[in-house]
Amino acid sequence: MNIFKWLNSLRYRLTFFFGGISLIFSLGFTGYLSTMASDKLLSSYANQLAMLGTSIETTISNNIDERAREITLLSQRMIFSDDYPKIRHSLDNIKASYEYYSWLGFANKEGIVEYAADGILEGQDVSKRPWFIQGQAGMFIGDVHEAVLLAKVLNIDKNDPLRLIDFAAPVYDANQQLLGVVATHSNWKWVNSVIESALSRSEQQTGIDVQIVSHDDVILYPQALANNAIPHDLLPKNNSSKLIQWPDGHEYLTGVTALKSSLKEPLGWRIIIRIPKDVAIQEITDLQRKLLWVSGVAILLCLWFVYQMSISVSLPLERLSKVTQEIQAGKDLVQFPKSDGLIEISFLIDAIKTMTSSLLKQEKSLLEMNQTLENKVLERTKELAMANQELERLSRRDPLTDLYNRRAAADYLENEFSRLRRFGLAYTVVMVDIDHFKKINDTYGHETGDLVLIEVATLLTQSVRKTDLVARYGGEEFLLVLTGTETKDALIEAEKIRASIEGTNFSHIKHVTVSIGLSAVEQQDENAYDAVRRADSALYLAKTSGRNRVCL
Repeated sequence: MNIFKWLNSLRYRLTFFFGGISLIFSLGFTGYLSTMASDKLLSSYANQLAMLGTSIETTISNNIDERAREITLLSQRMIFSDDYPKIRHSLDNIKASYEYYSWLGFANKEGIVEYAADGILEGQDVSKRPWFIQGQAGMFIGDVHEAVLLAKVLNIDKNDPLRLIDFAAPVYDANQQLLGVVATHSNWKWVNSVIESALSRSEQQTGIDVQIVSHDDVILYPQALANNAIPHDLLPKNNSSKLIQWPDGHEYLTGVTALKSSLKEPLGWRIIIRIPKDVAIQEITDLQRKLLWVSGVAILLCLWFVYQMSISVSLPLERLSKVTQEIQAGKDLVQFPKSDGLIEISFLIDAIKTMTSSLLKQEKSLLEMNQTLENKVLERTKELAMANQELERLSRRDPLTDLYNRRAAADYLENEFSRLRRFGLAYTVVMVDIDHFKKINDTYGHETGDLVLIEVATLLTQSVRKTDLVARYGGEEFLLVLTGTETKDALIEAEKIRASIEGTNFSHIKHVTVSIGLSAVEQQDENAYDAVRRADSALYLAKTSGRNRVCL
């Protein structure tokens, strides 16, 4: 009975009633803010994964397309005759121009390797290899696979298997009869540098995991998980992200980016970027912890205040009850309490105002904390966007000479060719190649060779107009696009460039010459690269005619 009497007390009922309201409001408001902040943070991470995936995808796609274009150009321009030293020398130079070429060679139509860089696999029968079989029909790019024959020749460590991606193209003679297949095996390790470079530029790379899977969901990267399969229904759709539970039992925010390609038969690879949910929402977890502490302290203070207020309300009633008991007992002289009911009500109103003010201050504090979090997310998103802009700029510049690279040159040529078709604005393509550059590297070292490239790049930039393009096209080869320039003026300009370089005293080797080939674009050209191919042929003529000259 005493317990029920205690529960029926006005002061405790008021305390439990208002205390319960403050508890529910605080917890509900805290949960709402936590959910809203969590959604915003996960959305920010999803955007970051999408931008990182796009960056990696663009770099890998460009690399594959560039390798394919190189093999295609090699199959079209190289004539595999009986001049073995000359062909071997050309293959050696091409293989040395790209550090991830593991093998480069030519197999005749019977499948016997006749020519190969460094002589590797010459005389071997490759007629059963997929790259040779499919490479006879057209440009072929194979999925990543472990080396078989090449690994034995190179004595590759079994603990670090050699994994390759094949590029092959058919070679025809002047009568369009198949001579054989030219192919290269590119070391798959180049993808490591691509991903490490992309992650190093990520503002929040802690915990980020990158995987590359084939069209049938077999893992190609990283090496530790190679040949394992990912469940087909696990991943989100291409170019999207969502929170999913992986087979290891952990939840990851997972984004998928499809590999784009200009090839007729895309490889179908997908880039998977994921980050553990615990890492992604670490900031919101810390915020929730702080909010719970603040709410707990506020609730305790609120309970103490309500209890004091309940006493102030119930005490006059208790005194009145005592007076009635005294009257019931028959006491004649009793002293009634002052009629201060209105004052108590005013006290109650003041208390409610005070409590409301306290809760509003708490709400304002939570909103300010949420705004601070939103500003922080926006600031990091802006920094990431700026970093991606810088990455895009660097992807179009040659790191040694700071000239435009091959990718940027390709875009420029396409634009100029479009202007030719629309407005008839002519231009001339000029190919410049440093004579005996391999000899410079072999004699003076690669550092001196790099200095020569830089000085030649500077001379080329100074020799043309600001409206013209100067790009490093590959190795010691440069490409110039002289806009609005006819053949006659282009020949004069090219001769000035050749003479300027020949007459310059270089820093370390004094004397350097260049061979130049050029071709004006023509209205009947089918695409922007017809003029480039003619200029390249003219360059080849300049080389074979004695070097240090200009050929049209």
